[in-house]
Amino acid sequence: MKEKNITGWGLFFLTLVFFISALFCCQHFHFFNLIPGGTIKENIEAAANISMELTGMAVCSFLYASLIISEKKNRFRSLFQQLLFFEDLILFCDCISWIISGKLYYNSLLIVSNAVFLVCAGIIFQLFWNSEIEIMNIRTSIPKPVLYGIRIAAVTYYFSVFLNIKFGFYYTISNAMYFPGKYRYLQYIFPAIVCLVLLYYACTVKILVKIKLPYILMAIVPLITIIIQNASYSLSLMYMSVLAVIIILYINIHVNLGFKIEEFKNKVMISQIQPHFMYNTLTTIKALCREDPGLAAKTITNFADYLRCNMDFASLETTIPFEKELKHTKTYAEIEKLRFDNITFEFNIEDSDFEVPALVVQPMVENAVRHGVRNRKDGHILVHTFADEAFHNIVVQDNGKGFVKGQFNGSRTHIGLTNTRVRIERIVHGTFKIDSIPEKGVTITMRIPK
Repeated sequence: MKEKNITGWGLFFLTLVFFISALFCCQHFHFFNLIPGGTIKENIEAAANISMELTGMAVCSFLYASLIISEKKNRFRSLFQQLLFFEDLILFCDCISWIISGKLYYNSLLIVSNAVFLVCAGIIFQLFWNSEIEIMNIRTSIPKPVLYGIRIAAVTYYFSVFLNIKFGFYYTISNAMYFPGKYRYLQYIFPAIVCLVLLYYACTVKILVKIKLPYILMAIVPLITIIIQNASYSLSLMYMSVLAVIIILYINIHVNLGFKIEEFKNKVMISQIQPHFMYNTLTTIKALCREDPGLAAKTITNFADYLRCNMDFASLETTIPFEKELKHTKTYAEIEKLRFDNITFEFNIEDSDFEVPALVVQPMVENAVRHGVRNRKDGHILVHTFADEAFHNIVVQDNGKGFVKGQFNGSRTHIGLTNTRVRIERIVHGTFKIDSIPEKGVTITMRIPK
């Protein structure tokens, strides 16, 4: 929490100091100061806009640099970098437009900068859409018509930008001056659609209210500024509000990611080492000490390896080679074979040269033992890996009792499956699918992109 506060206040003071400095420059340097033939009000508006946009560019650069030098590697990094890059570019284009406004020899440059501005606006809101649904982890739950609808709206928007160059329904450029078009409000339809859809999902997604509120705020703020911007185009507020949203994303997710990882990995470590498994294994070893001391010694070694791997893997923030996860799973299987002579474990490994998040296969095998085949006379668990053109596939299949959808909601089993699914999706951008047929078994398929 302390790091979050320091970073938040640091960004606030950096923004304030840079804005005051930029405003001072606008008032004292002729290059930024006057629009030829412009009124006092127009010059004040130009100075305010240039100051805001220079400040925004400085903040974008600061955040971008912090991402570059950060040691934390995560899937949100590239999304943030793309957002910051295009936000910086859009502020730069608008700043240039204000600086050269009214200077006839820059008429062509003004046309180009405004066109690039509108293209970047579309890209910004596409990235905004992608980053929000990734962070809320709702991509797989959004209906395909909605996803296709957003794409169609984006393509339509870009097409209209190029039509505007000829027909001028958004704006026209004449004598190096910007004049709003009759249908300028149409350029805000695509951003408004994105914000409204995100607002709907932010309100309906099943997460804690205190986590949900920032997502709702991130959809509402651009909507409000769209309304203001459409009513008054003299101040460039819309994409400053987008920058505010990016800062909220940065502070609430990027800065706190380390704390969330620490908390999450501790939960994983605790959840994966089941007390009953430890107790039963120690009881088995005790019995073997009298019956087969050699096997008892081997089992102690396997059990120590199992515990060490759980502890080591729980402290990892990155992926591990699949072969390590496989070895850990086989160690677990060797221990369970001593307790359940009715269960056979089969490992059909066709593909092993890839990385996985730690502790994703072994817990699925353990789940199959505990809730699937332990009471079957001919219990069978298969771990099968293979590769196709785009994915490394891991299949964990059992012939146990299966379950009806919703049966495990709120239980430890459900939490374990959910944790594994979330880690597969968030760490390696993979997919996690469960197919269950009551009394016939469960098939879990994890797909890791190449």
